Amino acid sequence: MLTCRTCREVRDFPDVNPEVNDLGFYFDCPDCGARNKLINVAAPGETAELVQLADE
Repeated sequence: MLTCRTCREVRDFPDVNPEVNDLGFYFDCPDCGARNKLINVAAPGETAELVQLADE
């Protein structure tokens, strides 16, 4: 479950499309359009495992 930091809308991964750019992983909230930071917790060389930290 992912929560938008701006509007507090809760979504599952199938409802959002995580992306990556030079600033890192993120998803744009489908409701308000806010950018929300994600962290890759996978070991180097493994497939990305994205999570959202509770305090960011």
